[in-house]
Amino acid sequence: MPNGPLRFWLLEETSDAKAVETIRASEILLRQCEGLGVALIEEARKPATEQQIKQIIGSRFALFPQPERTDAEWSAWWADYLSALDDLTPAAIEAGMAAWVRSIDAEFMPKPGKLRELAKTTPATSKWTRAWNRLSQATRKPDPVQPKELPRPEERPDPEVMRAQMQEFLTTMKAKDPFAHARAKAARPTPSAKLAEGRAMSAEMRAVLEAQREREANQPN
Repeated sequence: MPNGPLRFWLLEETSDAKAVETIRASEILLRQCEGLGVALIEEARKPATEQQIKQIIGSRFALFPQPERTDAEWSAWWADYLSALDDLTPAAIEAGMAAWVRSIDAEFMPKPGKLRELAKTTPATSKWTRAWNRLSQATRKPDPVQPKELPRPEERPDPEVMRAQMQEFLTTMKAKDPFAHARAKAARPTPSAKLAEGRAMSAEMRAVLEAQREREANQPN
């Protein structure tokens, strides 16, 4: 069974969180916890002794006064309770008795059968169960941290594919160019083109003048 500081943190400290934190932070206390879990479970399941049953029920005599009885009568009275409760834990019997006290019908001491029913149906946590819970939490190893999966590098496309895609893009953009026609027209030769050697007028200018003469000649008088 736990003793020394470990007994205090498992059984007497009122704060579960503080007890667990203190035990977890101490290598000495953690070593003392080794192999202690089974003993705590066995203690939590141990049925109440005759003395414990009498102490739990007798503590309510001030609330439920008892009549005068002879020793034989007391022996018979206690025998019924001991027989009804001897397989239950002290925590369960205490919880059942507390539940009866809270009942609006609690004018007298509960009958053995009624107390047994309450003890079996009322939730109860003994100090040993609480000690086991604290030990279990303090010695539980933290869940291992799962490594995050690194993103896979994207594969680079084939250079030939990249060039083909770029050429397709440029062709598409060229087809959508609203100024392509204007640039093509500006690139045509004009009447003011460069004169050929020995000529006073460029071929383009002569063509313009000839076309103009033909239009004038064809006009009616």
